[in-house]
Amino acid sequence: VPASWVPQSRPNVVFSMVDTLSGVDTTSIQLLVDGQLAASQCATTSTSADCWITSTLPEGTRSLTVTVRDLAGNLGSASTSFKIDSQGPLVEYIDPIPGAILTTSTPVIQYLFTDLGSGVDPTAVDFRLDGTVTFSLSCSFGDDGGDCTPQQPITDGRISLFASLTDFAGNRTVDAPASFIIDTQAPLLAITSPAPGSTSYASPTEI
Repeated sequence: VPASWVPQSRPNVVFSMVDTLSGVDTTSIQLLVDGQLAASQCATTSTSADCWITSTLPEGTRSLTVTVRDLAGNLGSASTSFKIDSQGPLVEYIDPIPGAILTTSTPVIQYLFTDLGSGVDPTAVDFRLDGTVTFSLSCSFGDDGGDCTPQQPITDGRISLFASLTDFAGNRTVDAPASFIIDTQAPLLAITSPAPGSTSYASPTEI
């Protein structure tokens, strides 16, 4: 598919080749990337080839030309283009920040995500909160981030937030968990002295 995204910096190239007269010389196969001969290894039949480019290609749009000769020496070629994105997306937590102490059991979780290549697929973004149980989240996404709200109150304690994101090239990132603390309970106080109902006497004052 022309200009499609591929997640490998050493992509796989598959093509067919037909010559009904002298036949195809499979030893003459060459792959050119951006006009330069690319190192490759191919498994071939008389009518097809499955090749791997063995040199690492840079990210971004690349042009590809495949050439092969028949046994009479005639040169055939085919060209296409594709885009390389071998890096997974990144997520940044805006609120709550990792390590925060919150006093609400239904915090709104806000975040940004970035991808320098194909872009984050918003339909393949997943967030999960884990504490003593797993909490369901209701999330909305934009082009570069979004927010999630717990669907039920979260029990007090240390909570871990996990993120899974996939870009349009198919690269998946499972982010390291970020943790925060939910504490909605006020401190408990108990006065032990003076005891309830006791009478306190002041020391006499000498005159």
